[in-house]
Amino acid sequence: MLDRTTGATGQFVVTVTPDDEPFQDYALIDFGASRSIPIMKGMPITGVTLPDNRNSICHTGISTGVACGQLAGGMLINQYLTTGMVRSIPGDSGGPVWQLNADGASVTIVGIWLGEHNNDSGGHNGRFYPLTHAIADLAVAEVPD
Repeated sequence: MLDRTTGATGQFVVTVTPDDEPFQDYALIDFGASRSIPIMKGMPITGVTLPDNRNSICHTGISTGVACGQLAGGMLINQYLTTGMVRSIPGDSGGPVWQLNADGASVTIVGIWLGEHNNDSGGHNGRFYPLTHAIADLAVAEVPD
């Protein structure tokens, strides 16, 4: 795994596929001391939290770039749906989902982009998993020796 910001090479530590959440998985990648600078679109990242439904939601994908919209509700147990974003393109999965903070100059990371959800009426929503839950899942995942 290559970090595009620093050029550092990382190693997969563990992959998690929660039993109660189908259609998602994520991994912990160790970049050692060569971590990325904690910025998003030139703004400092101030933390990780659950999304705030009063603010726009954005994701950054390697194929799409930055796309922003609104929260549209939930799906399954812990997934969020979005609306108003351009359709997700293969390669975007795993990208950060974030919200601009009230100061207008910093962001908070709220999730991991999972891709697109096509609903029964033919509509399309974006779909992401909250990063707070992923961190908790990784903390209890069995890490190989």
